Amino acid sequence: MLTPTLVSLHAVKGIFFVKEWDSRPARDQLSSNPGVATGNRKNAQKLEVVALAAEAEDGVTKLAGEYRSRLARIRDEKLASGSPNEFATAVRQHIVRLLIEDGRSLSLEQHQRLNDLVLSNAFGYGPLDGLLLDRSVTEIMVNGAHDVFVERDGRLQKAKQSFRSDEHLLEVIRKMAASIGRRIDEATPMVDGRLADGSRINAVIPPAAVDGPSLTIRKFTPLLNSLTALVNQGTLSLDMAVFLQHAVLGRANLLISGGTGSGKTTTLNVLGSLIPGTERVVTIEDTAELQLQHPHVVRLEYRPPNVEGRGELNIRQLLRNSLRMRPDRIFVGEARGAEALEILQAMNTGHDGSMSTIHANSAQDALARLETMVLSAAIDLPLDAVRAQIGRAVDLVLHQVRRPEGDRKVTQISEIVGYDGGLPVLRDIFRYQSADGRFYPTGIRPECLSKLEFHGVRCPPEIFEPKVGEVAVMSVSQ
Repeated sequence: MLTPTLVSLHAVKGIFFVKEWDSRPARDQLSSNPGVATGNRKNAQKLEVVALAAEAEDGVTKLAGEYRSRLARIRDEKLASGSPNEFATAVRQHIVRLLIEDGRSLSLEQHQRLNDLVLSNAFGYGPLDGLLLDRSVTEIMVNGAHDVFVERDGRLQKAKQSFRSDEHLLEVIRKMAASIGRRIDEATPMVDGRLADGSRINAVIPPAAVDGPSLTIRKFTPLLNSLTALVNQGTLSLDMAVFLQHAVLGRANLLISGGTGSGKTTTLNVLGSLIPGTERVVTIEDTAELQLQHPHVVRLEYRPPNVEGRGELNIRQLLRNSLRMRPDRIFVGEARGAEALEILQAMNTGHDGSMSTIHANSAQDALARLETMVLSAAIDLPLDAVRAQIGRAVDLVLHQVRRPEGDRKVTQISEIVGYDGGLPVLRDIFRYQSADGRFYPTGIRPECLSKLEFHGVRCPPEIFEPKVGEVAVMSVSQ
């Protein structure tokens, strides 16, 4: 195989240096100034070499962009084989051929840099590669080519990375969409999906995105699967953890509410890992995120329609199908719409111990949203019947928040008492007091304890009693 002529980096720099030196007007050449000392002349030469090295590096970057465009027009089965190794080998061979055709001579270092730049744009995601590899980054938010933000330790901050242009950002978005079998264009300007590493992406492009392409990536991170870890992080107290453990073992139906990024999925994952291995669990998610440490799990995931508008598998369809799979418990990653009716029916028809999450600002708002979702599925269903079904199905509501400091807290563990004036009445069992940053029991023993005992689980009564020096907080919220 032919290879391009490679010269040393020093030789390349020397050629550029001499060429630049000789092209200067005589009055600007250092040699024409007899007053310049030899030491100054050497320093000037060093600065010149450094500047030309930077210029050469910029030239390699521009060359990578040019060759990437030319490679995109080449028809080669190896470039479309889907095999990363074959693709990389083919790209390197074509780069060698293009260098020979263009009569370009690069140093070994520059040649390797050129390969890396071209393959990085083909395999990776350009400026985002470093952030995707950074374990301290949990979310990446791109508002435009030059506005990249990340979340570290629960706090948002501006990142140094940027894209060359909106077109460059759009290219990366399309590459991500293509890697998961999705399409994004003016006809379908939004995409939501899961990358091969488990990271969740959401992208919006014009005309839906007014100011240019937007991209949000929730990186895949190993979820906690231990209540002890949640206690150590300060997400909840030890007594709360003990109660939730008994609630899961006693097959209580749980609804976890909270805002975006409050840790709902993590808490759901932890609680799901407490389920006995003798039970069969079916999980249903819009984008698969749960990582249950359980030996008997079947995972189902939403599938969007194809370009012809066919083939969609929505959450409601998956829920209905899951009832035929002999599940002991059903986990729905998030209740968003009409599927809420199927969730309640599953909880009320022999699938005790099921769980789901819901976006809401409070536990009360969560139940109000649940009502609206159920009514959207069955308009002719009386509101009183909906509320009665919610009251019988949901045993406990956990509300979780992310505080300004970046940490997560379970601020309420409550049970439904009933409705008053059209609003749900919750009786709090545990509450978090932001004034002193502590968790308190309310002194109320939940009614669901009888259900737990029916399933052979006895919860220690002392966890519900205020400790010495503590005062029971208000237990009813509306």
